[in-house]
Amino acid sequence: MSPTRALVLGGGGARGAYEAGALGYLLEALPERLGTDATCDIVLGTSVGAVHACYMGAVAGGGPDRWSRLREHWLRLHLDDFVRGPQASRFGLLRRLLRARRGSGATDPRERGGWLDITAMREIVQDLIPWEQISRNVESGVVRAVGVAATELATGRAVVFLEGNGFDPALWAHDPTVVPRSARLEPAHPLASAALPLLFPAVRIGEGWYVDGGVRLNTPLAPAIHLGADRLLVITPRCDRLPPPEAPAAAPGAAGSPVSVLGRVLSALLLDHLETDLGRMHFVNGILERGSGAYGADFVERLNAAGGGTRELRRVGELVLRPSRDPGEIAAEVLTAHSGDLSRSARLLLDSLGAGNPAGESTLLSFLLFHPAYADALMQLGWADAEGRADELARFFSDDGA
Repeated sequence: MSPTRALVLGGGGARGAYEAGALGYLLEALPERLGTDATCDIVLGTSVGAVHACYMGAVAGGGPDRWSRLREHWLRLHLDDFVRGPQASRFGLLRRLLRARRGSGATDPRERGGWLDITAMREIVQDLIPWEQISRNVESGVVRAVGVAATELATGRAVVFLEGNGFDPALWAHDPTVVPRSARLEPAHPLASAALPLLFPAVRIGEGWYVDGGVRLNTPLAPAIHLGADRLLVITPRCDRLPPPEAPAAAPGAAGSPVSVLGRVLSALLLDHLETDLGRMHFVNGILERGSGAYGADFVERLNAAGGGTRELRRVGELVLRPSRDPGEIAAEVLTAHSGDLSRSARLLLDSLGAGNPAGESTLLSFLLFHPAYADALMQLGWADAEGRADELARFFSDDGA
């Protein structure tokens, strides 16, 4: 029996261009090596990864110009577009921030608050993704499910909007913080998933308001497992693992400026969940492997039977693609070389957040620097990193072994 594969895509603002580059390799180069399309049964994403998940669900199974279209749309994004209009001044930015705190100021009735103007992002999401094709691919079995994670403001729960067949809500019951909801995916879903609180407006879906899924579920590994995946291909814009427990503590007073702290908190909020989720998955894998060794090859089957079928346990393999170079360093280099390309309003925004100095806070800058040069550099890095793992990717998509 062929394994069930899931593509899991995390968030990270402008860092998402790295994901796009890695996906470009999967769409363009890897099929030539495999002799078939590199399609996963399940595609899930959060924040900018939600945009990519919807795109991959729509173009699964082939089609022309899949990579060139994705690349072109990333190169269209520019920080200037987020600060255009009446907020494009110091007092305008302040007024917009105050309106965001009061829950007003968005340019669409289904959006509320937000310091930045997401008109350009909304247009790209609507234009990039052939939305009707997601349903066609699900109905024809090209993909089993496409999902988008967002955070419900009223409850604080992570909600996974799923377009697909055959998912059993009972398998999610043990985790009350994550709720599956059947949906016909549309632009509002990834826009809600990418709505970083305060900066981007909350989005209304049905009767609820939603913000960035990364607040609770930045890299949705657990939903992929609930949906039956036994192989996970994870693409994350975080460049390294968490420091080991034995790493030396920072010197007293080394916490940095408030902006530096903000950048680190944002990084922890949106990027660090992956390591925790992988650690839990490895722990369960280890239990199952040791149990099979001690009690026989049918240990997992007997364990699942004893559980009454409410929660299937199985070993899950993973392949994680992450940047081989810090996106913050790349962002600082791009800002140094291209600061003249940014409007006064964009520079004002970066300066207000303490990210406008290339020698300053690069972590926060790496989330916000929507710029063609930065996107192109990250996409090249994502492609190169995926190409460097070509043998592992080929094994992942084979039926022999992960």
